[in-house]
Amino acid sequence: MAGQVENLEMLLLILKWERTLLIDGSGSDNLNKVNQVVLQVEELTQVINNVNKFSNLAVRMHAMVVRSNYVRSNDEKKEVAAILERELPNYESNKLTFHERLQLFQLYANYHHFLQDFRKSYDFSLKWTDLFTQFPHMLQPEVESYVNGLSMNLKNQVRLQLLEPLKGSLKMVEENLRSTDIGDALKLKLVKYSFTYEFHRFFLEGHFTEGAKWFHKNERLFAWAEERLDAHSKMVLHYQLGSLYFGCDDYKSSLKWLNQVINMPGQDVHEDSLIFARILSLICHYELNNLDVIDYYIKSTYRLLLQKTDLYEYQVRVLKFLKKLNIDMTDEELFGAFAGLKDHLTPLVKDPFAKRAFYYFDIISWLESKITEVPVEQVIRNIIIEKEGLK
Repeated sequence: MAGQVENLEMLLLILKWERTLLIDGSGSDNLNKVNQVVLQVEELTQVINNVNKFSNLAVRMHAMVVRSNYVRSNDEKKEVAAILERELPNYESNKLTFHERLQLFQLYANYHHFLQDFRKSYDFSLKWTDLFTQFPHMLQPEVESYVNGLSMNLKNQVRLQLLEPLKGSLKMVEENLRSTDIGDALKLKLVKYSFTYEFHRFFLEGHFTEGAKWFHKNERLFAWAEERLDAHSKMVLHYQLGSLYFGCDDYKSSLKWLNQVINMPGQDVHEDSLIFARILSLICHYELNNLDVIDYYIKSTYRLLLQKTDLYEYQVRVLKFLKKLNIDMTDEELFGAFAGLKDHLTPLVKDPFAKRAFYYFDIISWLESKITEVPVEQVIRNIIIEKEGLK
């Protein structure tokens, strides 16, 4: 039974008991039996060592992802790659057990996601969830690992803008939520993933107003989850809600959620969400014509950026742009300022390290909406229609 579900520690204990019994036994074939058990113990010990190595590396990689989401520079990329090269144990892939493969696929999915190689990360996250198709009896004892793999699929589908697979994965989350035999801990995870990636879907489709209506229908479930979630998860969801209402041109509601991110204690858990919440709140104040407070917020945001991390080109340009805005600008000057910022930021979309900033807020679409005087929802939908036409 221990072997069937790969309860490795229990299996090792059983083999050690067996070895002890054989030592105390007698008989002509006792030596052969002892040798067989000794070999099994050695093989199992190697499997446990591999699982621990893969698992420890996966946890370290996950901690890096939680801290900053994506690699920030070429030097950091080399440093992360060196960790794997130095610490990854030798293994024969065709001989790996279920748990060895599970930990290895988790490690590589997180590793490639951190490097922003979302296609490779998706390949490994699919292998991760496909394991449970190959080993269906492992689903029940390892259901949390399966749900985590489903989350990584969703994360990669968002970054690769795979809308149909994203919708399919969200249906799987809903199906698991409807299951009657899940506990509160697993339900909380599934609810978190449901809200997180439904929001992403609305962002990708440019359906901000529809997303706000969906949120209102599910506010009671959101409140249940919010009471139980960790600070990092709440920060991400609050930032998403700030972005959702921003896309609806509801800047007061946007500020309500963004301020919860900005004022949240323990702000070292996710620098990027905090920094971009500050930038987005500055734009909200501009949209609400609160120009008297913009200068104060720009100074406080600069102080935060200098404390937290090196300034990115994206952040510097947006803050300089907002600092130049004033109520005396003519429409022509204002449109010129928007167009100038767009021209400066557009090349950064192709920069492998700068482009990560645009995952948090699609400022290019916002600038386009200001220049063309078309709602940002429509700008994003026009981009999607154009892409579909090119396909």
